Amino acid sequence: MSIRCTPSFRLALSCAAATVLAPAAFSQGLLPWNGQVIATNGDAVPGVPGAVFGGSSALDSGVLDDAGRVFFRGRMTGGGSTSLDERALFVGTSRADLQLVIRSGALEPTGTIPGATLNTATGIGISGSNRISGTGLMLFGATLFDGNVTVTTANDTLFYVGTPGNWQILVREGDPAVGTTGATYSSTFSSPSQQTTGLNGLGRAFFLSNLMGGDVVGTTNNVGLFSGTPGNLTLVARKGDVAPGGEILAGVASGFVTQMNASGQIAFDVSFVVGSGTTPVDATNDRALWLYTPGLGVQQLVREGDATPIPGVTYNHATATSWSVNAGSTALDGNGGMLLRVDLQGPGVTNGVDDMAIVRVSPVGQQVIVRRGDVVPGFSGITFDTFNNVSVLTNDSGTVAFQASLRGAVTTADDSATFIGTAGNWTMVVREGDATLGGGTFGSPSGRSHLLNGAGQLLMTLDIAGGTNAGSCLWSWDPSLGLQPQVVTGDQIEVQPTVFKLYGSQGGIQFSNGDVRPLSFASDGTYTTRVNFNDSTSAIVKSRLGSLYAAPTSISTTSGGTQSLYLNAGGANAGNTYFVLGSVSGTTPGFHFGSVLVPLNPDSFTLITLTYPNVGPFGNTLGTLDANGRALSTITIPPLSPGAGLTIDWAYIALDNLLNPTMASQSEKLIATL
Repeated sequence: MSIRCTPSFRLALSCAAATVLAPAAFSQGLLPWNGQVIATNGDAVPGVPGAVFGGSSALDSGVLDDAGRVFFRGRMTGGGSTSLDERALFVGTSRADLQLVIRSGALEPTGTIPGATLNTATGIGISGSNRISGTGLMLFGATLFDGNVTVTTANDTLFYVGTPGNWQILVREGDPAVGTTGATYSSTFSSPSQQTTGLNGLGRAFFLSNLMGGDVVGTTNNVGLFSGTPGNLTLVARKGDVAPGGEILAGVASGFVTQMNASGQIAFDVSFVVGSGTTPVDATNDRALWLYTPGLGVQQLVREGDATPIPGVTYNHATATSWSVNAGSTALDGNGGMLLRVDLQGPGVTNGVDDMAIVRVSPVGQQVIVRRGDVVPGFSGITFDTFNNVSVLTNDSGTVAFQASLRGAVTTADDSATFIGTAGNWTMVVREGDATLGGGTFGSPSGRSHLLNGAGQLLMTLDIAGGTNAGSCLWSWDPSLGLQPQVVTGDQIEVQPTVFKLYGSQGGIQFSNGDVRPLSFASDGTYTTRVNFNDSTSAIVKSRLGSLYAAPTSISTTSGGTQSLYLNAGGANAGNTYFVLGSVSGTTPGFHFGSVLVPLNPDSFTLITLTYPNVGPFGNTLGTLDANGRALSTITIPPLSPGAGLTIDWAYIALDNLLNPTMASQSEKLIATL
């Protein structure tokens, strides 16, 4: 079957357009409109009758797998909960399927430590800084207690890896440390740092640990970096190790640069003992970045004092002792390349003018991505000045994002901005001083949280100065939709039917999930954040960037239900007509309607959605986009409907007043289950 921009199709659109619905009014941010509350204060706790989420710091920020499941720690009140068991870990895609993963006070879940429970003598035993990989594998830290029978303060903390009901111990305090002679792990593993731990989709993990006993000599070799799977760990590098040039490691990951990719490679910073080595180490060459590859060992990607790709220029700082390895939270790509913010020295380098750059270093070479003093594309008389360390981000597609201060034809009110793109091809995402909502202007993005996913989308915490929306807000940038507000000061979020709460602040987790994307921001645009309200309560909320977002993604044909389709065509399509179409034949190769490719394979169901908009199960599937380019459509499946096992794909077309297509959305699914 073929659907083209034919006169008959235009006639069908024209007839249907006679019944278009007026746009509804929505909040300024997208999150209050399309966000799904996973949990909030006062919600019933699944699996604990009579308990609700509540108490001090009731909800910790969540992390997200590729299936849209949010993993977080919550506090409960009521239901007989005590100080030993009031915290638990939860996972779910929505309120409807939220489940308790494991609860403080529970029996040790592997059964290998008889009589032990997950708590201390007086308090909880489960931490909130947990991890989840893209494939849904989880990592969390815990404390054990058994009344001091076999568990002591020397062996009472550990990391677990696995899935609900299938846990394994990754590492336990006091156990023999692999790769050493008689040393034991001596770190406290009750609360893992998300910055110095990792877990990828294949189940490979890494962690840092202090060491004691055995071959440990004072502080010369008392720290190690370990990687692997439960029961199969490897010592990656250890303080005191001797490098190929005779240099002795003075520190491993002491600069907190540790990141893993999908193949299990780990990039980490090291420092050398000054005076060690065949060529004695000094203050101008005592730091480096190493890369570990499973089965191959470690290699050096770059060292202070090395030559850069710029002739005659080396990796050094004007002050000899100040050069360091600087990287953002997702700076290691899938090929073992690492994005760094570096200082430069050498002939022709002018301090304060061109002595800084962002470079990519890898096993096969190095590339300068952007340098201080380069001209900002499209802005005559403006050059890049300094680059903020924490904003240096990349993905597996080679997209780079960074924050920079600006020099030249600027003032102190507009001298910083965020950029995205590739070397020599930069897009300015947002600039300090730009006008924004409510008569305000953007503050400096420098140092503010930025998250980049595999689709080249950004989530940014930005400040608005002045106007009616002044304060800290969450914004997004999409290659097609541009800059959009997710939640801003003054927005209200519906936490229960007809119960709205005023937004105060929010926060996600920027650290890498082990597969080259942030822990709380998936590469399909789905993200989770903890929203804090002005009444001191909070909520775990999930949403998705892009032109179309569907929730829920599955409905039981037995009980029935309604799927909401959130249309987000952007301000350029404000006032345009939209038409939601469906297909049960998949999305590839799709069909062309005029100049746009609609990601649906047309079939008889497509004709049904074309012929009967706004009728029966199709709610508001034809209408007018509001002033923000948004609309809400619904698909309702009555109880006891046929079609279990069927998958329906949706997409919409936006049309101007002459019914010429201006865009086609991405596709979303509805899976009919029993």
